Parts: sequence; C-alpha cells; structure tokens
Amino acid sequence: GPLQAALPAEYAPHTAAVEEALSGLVAAYVRRCAAMGIELASLPEQAQEALARWVQVGASEATRSNAVWSLGALGKVDRDTVRNTAIGGLLMHVVATSGDVVAASEALGGIYDCYAEDDLNDSVLAPMAMLQQLSAGKAAFLAASKDWLAKAKGAAKGDPEVKRQAAMVREARANLPRFIEYKVQMGMSL
Repeated sequence: GPLQAALPAEYAPHTAAVEEALSGLVAAYVRRCAAMGIELASLPEQAQEALARWVQVGASEATRSNAVWSLGALGKVDRDTVRNTAIGGLLMHVVATSGDVVAASEALGGIYDCYAEDDLNDSVLAPMAMLQQLSAGKAAFLAASKDWLAKAKGAAKGDPEVKRQAAMVREARANLPRFIEYKVQMGMSL
C-alpha cells in the first residue's frame, strides 16, 4: 500500500509496527474527538483506505483492533448512507472472514454501536442483507465464542487482556440474538 511505498527500504521490516502505531493514532483521534464533542463526519480518504486495509486478515491483532474500533465509532456518528454502507461492509467482512472470535466480537460490537438506532435500517442494513448475514452466522459464532470462553477461562484470571477480551466476547455473544430480534421487531425481515 501507500505506507510501504513511502517508507525507505530499510524500514520495510518495521511496517507492521508503523501500521500498529498509525492505527492507534487514528483510534486515539476518534476517541479524542468524541470526548471533546467534536463532530467527526468522516476521515480523510487515505485514512479510510488504511482502515479498510487494517481490518483484513494478516494485520496484527492490535492494528486490526484499533481499526475495527475506529470504524465502529465512525459508523456511529457518520450517518451518510454511502460511507456508512462501506463501514458496515468492512465490519461484516471481519465477522464473516476473521476466524478469530475476539476480532469478530469487536466487529459485532461496532455493528451494534453503528446500528443501534433505526435511521439506517432501510438505506444501509436492508440492502446489505446484514440481518440475514448475522442470522446465518449466529449459530456458528455462538458455538465458537462458547468454546473460546471455556478455553480462556483460566487465563482470564491472571491476564487482564484476556479478561478484557472475555468480557467483550461475552457481550457480543449475549447481544447478537438481541440485536437480531430487536431489528425484526422494528420491521426488518430475515
């Protein structure tokens, strides 16, 4: 990508570390804007392209986590149909392709945040068939997250990061059926 092209060749082995740092800066910027009440309609195109790249399989866990969090926060405030469709598509891509329960849980949390309100049901969620995709993957996610939580139980007691991840997985697991049910009650079809 553009980042690799901009770095001198001797820095190529450090690209992952640079991307992790940059994704952290984007997440910090989005958090700071929210904390200060600064309206953040969208990010510059290069930052949007970087976020799209950073949510793909192959990015470091920290880079991906920062990017997923940023997308969820942006989708919550950016109600433009085109941009929000792109954000929703990226979050759904993580849920569908990551194979990582923690990454999928982070992306589900972003989806819940972006689409808690009903203003984009008809213009974004329905055309993307998001509810149908979430419903189709629900059983697999619930089973995988149950297995992940069972395996992480011992580690969560001594490792604060695993404890944080377990809480996030439990929340995503509990909210997936609720989110689907709520959207159906609001008139969306499966």
